[in-house]
Amino acid sequence: MNKIISNALGAVKLLIAFFLLKTVYRNIYNMNYWLICEKPSEARDNGYHFYKFIRENHPEINIYYVIASNSSDLHKVDCYQNVIFYNSFKHYIYYLASRVCLSSQSLPYPCSRRLCEIFSFLKRKNTKTVWLQHGITKDKLSHKDMDYSIFKYDLLSCSAERESKFIQNEYGYSAEQAKVVGMCRYDNLLPMETENIILVMPTFRSNLVASNQSKKASLQEKKQFMKSSFYKTYISLLSSPKLIQFLKKNNYKIIFYPHYALQSYIETFFGVANDCVVVADSMHYDVQKLLLQSKLLITDYSSVFFDFAYMKKPELFYQFDKSEYRAIHYKQGYFDYQTDAFGKVVFNLDEVTEEIVNLFQNNFVLPKKYKERSNSFFAFNDLKNCERTYNAVMALVR
Repeated sequence: MNKIISNALGAVKLLIAFFLLKTVYRNIYNMNYWLICEKPSEARDNGYHFYKFIRENHPEINIYYVIASNSSDLHKVDCYQNVIFYNSFKHYIYYLASRVCLSSQSLPYPCSRRLCEIFSFLKRKNTKTVWLQHGITKDKLSHKDMDYSIFKYDLLSCSAERESKFIQNEYGYSAEQAKVVGMCRYDNLLPMETENIILVMPTFRSNLVASNQSKKASLQEKKQFMKSSFYKTYISLLSSPKLIQFLKKNNYKIIFYPHYALQSYIETFFGVANDCVVVADSMHYDVQKLLLQSKLLITDYSSVFFDFAYMKKPELFYQFDKSEYRAIHYKQGYFDYQTDAFGKVVFNLDEVTEEIVNLFQNNFVLPKKYKERSNSFFAFNDLKNCERTYNAVMALVR
């Protein structure tokens, strides 16, 4: 019922905003606004870094960042002044009138994506849509995930030639649409002194996601989650006596950061937290900062490993449920972990511990084999990803 009421209000707001644009605010159409966002509650991904770049280097661009008024990241964009609160009436007005819509997640819809698709005829006709992507595409995703409504994005940022060619062949984009410009957030991956941190950051499992990701999972959902092999595997890892002993002896700690889609279950992991193990929530921990601070990344299939490889730091792939993951989650794309991964692939807890010790004994230096793979994969390794993205967007609107 709440969803029905919310959609009804969203439809009314869209119609009122359209009427006002056609009568009172017609001049807004001539001001070429750009609208950019990530998740409504965040400013920490490609959207934020591109927005920051534009405000600092091209103040002549009328770009506005859409974010929730109660976001803990609000201060990061508020200092640049051009902020629109998510789902405000101004959001509806500027959404319909925007010349360019950009995002690293979903486009800056003021209400549900489905509702905006239904009322797409109200939108400015020559609007360009830009997907900055949240991660490098490596698996076979659905066309719904890769397209903007029933259309293609006008620009979809890629970081590697292999990625661009895969998107062209699999999803029907052109080379100009699936353009190799690099991840905007990579411009912030500057060399810095690391801390004695091992970051454990697995991706989610589509069959385990709670019904409402923005809130705590229900008691029944938690019970089901705690029965899963995913939960049991990571509880075993985080409470491993052998691993805890290693951490204490060498003054290291593990930071366990569940994927955003599983953060609603975070309380189920609190029991393993101790002086050596930190269970990190998205409200108080920033992923990019953790990546910069950490000496080693342990993941499974999460595309966050590309960020770590970009910095030439060692990583480990714990794929204990490979066959199950491929059956219920994403099908393999062009990226084969056995031949392409930037770190060793392991399948059980003993292998994880053994490899951590090996990397520790080698001062967490990225082995030559994996460094060569990283060098050959990325099209760029510089600080010009935002600049290339800006030039690509400008080419769309000229």
